[in-house]
Amino acid sequence: MERCTRNHQVRIEADLTLAPAVKDQQPIPIGDFIIDVAMHRAWVRGVETHLTPSEFQLLLIFTTHPGKLVKGSILREMFWLNPTARAGSLRVLVGALRSKIEAGKTPRYLLTERSFGYRFITSPLQSEVDRPPS
Repeated sequence: MERCTRNHQVRIEADLTLAPAVKDQQPIPIGDFIIDVAMHRAWVRGVETHLTPSEFQLLLIFTTHPGKLVKGSILREMFWLNPTARAGSLRVLVGALRSKIEAGKTPRYLLTERSFGYRFITSPLQSEVDRPPS
């Protein structure tokens, strides 16, 4: 099991390392965000936001996979080297990131997909326009 987990982590890290925007170390403009990988800096809606190294890494993961579901088990494996690590630890990290990037109490950028993981929306207003009426 450990070998499978380690191989999976290596694939995830390789995917992030090989992403063109990350590899070139150029700032990544994506929706309401600018991520400067080389300097470990982030701007949200034009305002620099100070992030811990873990928060920055989490935001980088989401910005390199916009709109896609990122499973909680994969995130736990990346951060704690264990896909079965306590989900509460991940919730705390996500909550800390949300507190720094969200404008209000209701998440608009970092959405929870209950029992699955998280989905990052780069420009919430655009996603609301694209969403079918309830």
